[in-house]
Amino acid sequence: MCCTYSGDPTFCNGRCGTITKLDNCGVQRTVNCACANGQECAKNGVCCSYSGDNVFCGGACGSLTKADNCGVVRTVDCPNGCAFGLVCHGNACCAPEGDQALCYSGFLCGCSNDVDCRDPRADRCGPVGNTMACVCGNGFSVCPSGQTCTNGACL
Repeated sequence: MCCTYSGDPTFCNGRCGTITKLDNCGVQRTVNCACANGQECAKNGVCCSYSGDNVFCGGACGSLTKADNCGVVRTVDCPNGCAFGLVCHGNACCAPEGDQALCYSGFLCGCSNDVDCRDPRADRCGPVGNTMACVCGNGFSVCPSGQTCTNGACL
């Protein structure tokens, strides 16, 4: 009995990568199955269309590396810019603390280091935000009301 091989597209049936199985004639066959134009082979061996940078980024900013909707890890420079006055930190837009808030928030003349009040402290936006060394007498009201700066500490 004669049998005609149905062809690679039928054999692959929407799957991608190297596939070894019995064909329609019962013959063990290995075929390198490719995806159609514009599609890529997902980790699960199924052809997949990348959803695009905007969906991948989902409102994030900056360079983002993660698995896309096809399971392929990619790095994209996300096009979503931050609004005026905001900076990108950790793939999210962040409002930097102003100098006065940055200095006042630590209550040790605004510094995060309890040993030396002149060490700079980065704000909540990290290194892309403000970094300021706060020293008493710098023109900001860095100690709470009723306290004065003595030896680098608000007392």
